[in-house]
Amino acid sequence: MNGVYKTFLFGLDYAGKTSLSQTIIRGRIYANEKPSVAISFDTWDFGEITFQVWDLPGQISLRTIWKRSLIRTEIFLYILDTSDNSRFDEAREELFAVINDKLTEGMPLIVCLHKFDLEDSKKNKEYAIEALRLNQIKNREIYILETSIYNPDSIKNLKDTMLSIVIKDIEAKRKEFLEEGL
Repeated sequence: MNGVYKTFLFGLDYAGKTSLSQTIIRGRIYANEKPSVAISFDTWDFGEITFQVWDLPGQISLRTIWKRSLIRTEIFLYILDTSDNSRFDEAREELFAVINDKLTEGMPLIVCLHKFDLEDSKKNKEYAIEALRLNQIKNREIYILETSIYNPDSIKNLKDTMLSIVIKDIEAKRKEFLEEGL
């Protein structure tokens, strides 16, 4: 089971996208305090599966590049700073702008309720899920995870979720191939 899967890593500025990505790559905590100003193309290797991660900047002026980066994405990984409930409406608008695009139709979405090491994140969990209106998203699998760069179990859970998405995809393609071949 070998393969490379394009992953679209996005969210508002200061959500913790690059810190999460770099923590996964380095295998140790990487806390980045400044927002990224350019796309990073990272590689997450999980055994035989590689994820080509497009880490997109979240500042308003740079969100215009998101749409040009959607092509051939296989997993959408949305990062929400769950500790900052003042930005939940903006976060929902940006999430829906991406997932309502025809290019994203049917692709799995992982929503990371991020910075879950903070007390405010824990307090805001239900409100965050409600504010994002995740129950209104149809025609795609949605995974909601609590993540923190300071919690190795949450990083492992994210990796396991990504791998399970790939395994489901491979099994579905295999089944489709077998049905066409019969």
